[in-house]
Amino acid sequence: MRAIHAQCILCAAKYELTKLYTCEKCGGILDVIYDYHGLSKLNKAAFPGMWAYMELLPVRDPRSVISLGEGWTPLLSVPRLGENLNLNLYVKNETVEPTGSFKDRPISVAVSKARELGAKTVTTSSSGNAGASVAAYAARAGLECYIFVPASVPQDKLTQIRMYGAQVVQVGGEFSNAYHIAKEISERRGWSNLTSTFASPYPTEANKTVAYELWEQLQGELPDWILIPIASGPLLVGMYKGFCELKEIGLITKIPRFIGVQAEGCAPIVRAFMTGTKVVAWERTETIASGISDSLAGYEQDGDYTLWAIKQSNGYAIAVSDQELIRASQDLARLEGIYAETTGAASIAAVEKLMAMKIIKPTELVVSVVTGSGFKDNASYGKTLPDLPVVSSVEEAERLIDAK
Repeated sequence: MRAIHAQCILCAAKYELTKLYTCEKCGGILDVIYDYHGLSKLNKAAFPGMWAYMELLPVRDPRSVISLGEGWTPLLSVPRLGENLNLNLYVKNETVEPTGSFKDRPISVAVSKARELGAKTVTTSSSGNAGASVAAYAARAGLECYIFVPASVPQDKLTQIRMYGAQVVQVGGEFSNAYHIAKEISERRGWSNLTSTFASPYPTEANKTVAYELWEQLQGELPDWILIPIASGPLLVGMYKGFCELKEIGLITKIPRFIGVQAEGCAPIVRAFMTGTKVVAWERTETIASGISDSLAGYEQDGDYTLWAIKQSNGYAIAVSDQELIRASQDLARLEGIYAETTGAASIAAVEKLMAMKIIKPTELVVSVVTGSGFKDNASYGKTLPDLPVVSSVEEAERLIDAK
């Protein structure tokens, strides 16, 4: 392992790689620092999937690794959807992760590090996907687990979390309420808080592996644009860092441009990007995309960090409507056979808007990261579909077929 310490992105204070959250001196976000000296390639460990890149992850002891086979997800050309958009479009399909979302990457690292440090109980605040991941990986590790979720979490996600045996605490109001309650209780009780915003430096490191995989899957070719659904944005920041590392060790010469996609009903980072200001908490969240419905109230610096990464890549930020999210989800399923939740399809919904704005050009190579499975929220989609008639004979079935 090449990780040497964690460092505050604001005051540069350094910390040993023990149980860490934000900077004790200034409250800033911590970043894990590595020694890249003598590294000229991605050295692969004898692990499947994401953990093949263990050398550039912050877990020291291979015996601490808790894995369900996460990582090395498909990079799929989507020609039918791309033809509709007149674009060379690819999907990095994170819907096939063990619990159905990209959160399995950061949570695998977070649980493994917690186990390495001797944790007995882990917790997280979550809008659903991270909660399912923490519950699953805690079960795998034999750790006690508490999940704090907004009371509005989709029932499909809540059921999944409970099936893994975690104790669920529903919190009234927005996600930020659950975030703050989980934070305070974990501090009082000494639990390991695995909330996968930037509350701890370890989970974000796993998101670098999506960048490594893309580079390998495209055989060294780089996308012009990478679109990512964002709430606080650790996936985008982690992928940006991953490409920076590839450049640091001499494997690439430029960084792809990143586009952060939010819902119009909760878009604090997009608003800051458009107005040229710092991130301010969203006043009232209102969107079907629960996975990116985060006002950032009380931890606005997370949004500022993601905004910094977008700007460093010469990227962009855009918001999409709920109607556009549903249409993108339907198109992705109908044309390409990929069933994504509305949050996950945000990276598809933004493409058409950006092409109309001439920000994305038809000649460019574009990758949309689809972050979560549609099975996470079947109920929402069910409401958008018409009722099905019931037939009782071959003749009735044929009349129904011919009527189409």
